[in-house]
Amino acid sequence: MADRVACCAACTRYQPRDLSPAAVGSPENSVQAMVEALRARPREWPKDWPYWGTTLEAHRYLAAEFESQIPAYPVGHYHGRGIVIPGGGPFFPCLYVTVRMIRHFGCQLPIEVWHHGSNEPVVPHWLEPFGVRFVDTDVHMDRAEPPPRLRGGWASKLYVLLHSSFEEVLFLDSDCYPLGDLTSLFEHNAHGSILWPNPRFADAWIHWFIYPTEPSGQPPVNGGIVVVDKARCWKTLVLAQWWNDHADFAYSHGLGDQDVIRGVWQQQRQPYILFADQPARHDCVQVDLGPNNTPLFVHRFNDKFRLPCLPIRSSSTSSAVLYRTESFPGEARYDPTLPAEDVAFQSFRQFVWLLDNDPVRYRPETWDRTIWEETVHANAYRLPEQLPTGSRVIDVGAHIGSFTHLALRRGAGLVWAFEVDPRNFVRSVENLRLWGKRVTLRQQAVWSHRGRAGYHPLPENVNGIGRVRAGGDQVETIPLDDILEEVSEGGRHRVQILKLDCEESEWPILYHARRLSLCDQILGEYHCVEWEGIFRGPAELCALLQRQGFVVRTFPTSDTLGLFYAMRLSSE
Repeated sequence: MADRVACCAACTRYQPRDLSPAAVGSPENSVQAMVEALRARPREWPKDWPYWGTTLEAHRYLAAEFESQIPAYPVGHYHGRGIVIPGGGPFFPCLYVTVRMIRHFGCQLPIEVWHHGSNEPVVPHWLEPFGVRFVDTDVHMDRAEPPPRLRGGWASKLYVLLHSSFEEVLFLDSDCYPLGDLTSLFEHNAHGSILWPNPRFADAWIHWFIYPTEPSGQPPVNGGIVVVDKARCWKTLVLAQWWNDHADFAYSHGLGDQDVIRGVWQQQRQPYILFADQPARHDCVQVDLGPNNTPLFVHRFNDKFRLPCLPIRSSSTSSAVLYRTESFPGEARYDPTLPAEDVAFQSFRQFVWLLDNDPVRYRPETWDRTIWEETVHANAYRLPEQLPTGSRVIDVGAHIGSFTHLALRRGAGLVWAFEVDPRNFVRSVENLRLWGKRVTLRQQAVWSHRGRAGYHPLPENVNGIGRVRAGGDQVETIPLDDILEEVSEGGRHRVQILKLDCEESEWPILYHARRLSLCDQILGEYHCVEWEGIFRGPAELCALLQRQGFVVRTFPTSDTLGLFYAMRLSSE
C-alpha cells in the first residue's frame, strides 16, 4: 500500500511514506506516532506491520532509549547458582523427565520451575521431593513494575531467566535434559555466558539490522540452553528481555528468543563460550555437546515427552507467533540411538504412572481409591480407547474427578464436571488441576428445574428456591437442559457423552429434560426407586431413553442398582 513503508530503504519492498496532511500523523507514516502507539498496550496490527519502516525505526528508538536507562546491576539481589526451567500443562511431562534426569546424574543444584499458573498447571508434590521450587509466572508478572507487554510462549523465557532468584543461572527448556552431572558446568563460564549452537541452516533467519548490528560470523544459537552470570551479563540480559517483550515485532525478524539472544549478544559485544560449532545431531531431537566434545544434553524440541491427551500448544493467549514449534502427535518415540534413552523413558513411564495412580488423591477411610480404580483402571463406564477429537463431555456427579480424568486421558477436548458435595469438590479440583482449562468444574447440583425442587430423593435437603444443602453449605441447582445448551453452544456442537451418577436424582433429571437430542451417548448409574408413586427400574429407564431416540443396555450390579449405556444411532 502506498501509505505504508515496507521495511527500510535498503529493502527491495521499500515504499516512500505518504506525507499528505491526512496521513502524516498515522503510525504507518510517522515514527513518533508509532513510538507513542508502542508505549501503549499491545494491539492488533495488519500482518505486514513488522515490515513497515516506521515500525522498525520506532523499535530502534525505544530500544536505545531503554538501553540508556538500564540501572546498574543490583548487587545482593540474586544469590548462588541454580537451574531454571519454564513449563507446565502440556509441557509438564517433559519437565518431569528433565528434573528426574538432572537428579539421576547427580546434580543437586536448586531448581526453579516457572509456569503460567492458569494455562500451564503443575502438580507440585510430584517434583518437590527433588528439590524443585515452583513459581507462578503470571503472579510474578502481575506484580512487576512495569508489567511485561507480552506473556506466554517463547516470550516468557528470558523473563524467567532474568527474574529467577539465582545470580548464576543454567536455563533449560522443559524438553532439554542432561546426559551427565551439570554441577561443574559453571566452572567453564570464563566470559559470563555459555551458549550452544544451532545448525548452520538456521543462520539466515535473523535480520541483524533491527538491533542494529552486523552479522557475527558465529553459528546460530539455541535458545533452549543458556548459562549466564547476571553480574557479568546484566545490561545485555536486560536489553535482550526488552526485545523479547517485543516479540510481536522481533520474532518476525528471526526465529524467536534464540535470535533475540544472538542479535543482542552481538550488538552488545557480549563474549560467550561455545563448546562446539554445531550440534552432534539435529533432526527432531538435538544432541548438544559440552566440554571436551562430550554429549551433554538431549533437546527433544520436536519430539517432546508428551501425552496424546495433552497436545503441545503455546501458553500465550494472544498470538501464535509467540510459539511456533509443531510437535508430533501421539507419545514420544523411543529411539535406541539416543544416549540415556532408557533412563529418560523410565522417568516418562513414572510420570504416566503418577497421572493415573497418584496415591495422594485418595482420602483415608473413604471409597476414593475404590471408585477411582473402578472408573479409571477397570473402565466401569466402558469408554472407548480414543474419544473423537474435540469431544464435549458432561460429568454429573464428578465425585473426586475420576470419570473426568479418564475422559480427558482418552482424548476428550472439554469436560464440564458437576459435584455438589463440598469435600468431594475440593478434592476433584486438586485431582484435575493438571488438565487446566479443558475442565470446567462447578459445585452445583444438577436438577430437573431451576428454582423448583422437592423431588425424590432427599426432599428434606431441598428448599423451595432451587438450592440444595450439601455438607451444611447452600449449593446452586441447575437444570440439565441449561447445561446442554451451554455445552453445545446453543446446539452448534454435539455433546458426545453425558454421564450421570447422582444417587437416584437421575429420574427427575431425565424425565424433565427436553434437550437430550443434543447428546450422542448417555451413561451412568441407575437406582431402583419409587418416584412419584411409580417403581422405577431398568425397564422404565430403557423405555424413557428409547423414546428419546437411544438404544439402551443395562447391567445390574445388585438388586437395586446397575449401570446403563444409551447410544444414539444417528445424531440429529
